[in-house]
Amino acid sequence: RYPRRAGAFSPAWTVGDTGWFLWRMLSQPYTRAEVEILPPRRPSEEEKRDKELFASNVQREMAAALGVPAVRQDLYDCKEVMRAGFCVDRRGRLIRADPRTVA
Repeated sequence: RYPRRAGAFSPAWTVGDTGWFLWRMLSQPYTRAEVEILPPRRPSEEEKRDKELFASNVQREMAAALGVPAVRQDLYDCKEVMRAGFCVDRRGRLIRADPRTVA
């Protein structure tokens, strides 16, 4: 659905090396994407009172439009994964660090 070269830059990767991150980002001059505009969503009275409920429902609708499951994940989860020793190498492959090197 989204044409992408193997090893292409993705800002979702958890690359710890800022210089390498910038190099990869700047060396990919364009990215192809398919955009689908969803209809506007007006919050219900209950959602107006509960912002988290509204955000959760919007997330669920977006995931359904993409055909993927909605997951609860944030930057803190990403940092925990990195702390556990998982990272992405310079070729864009997920690797597990040697347990002796994980702080």
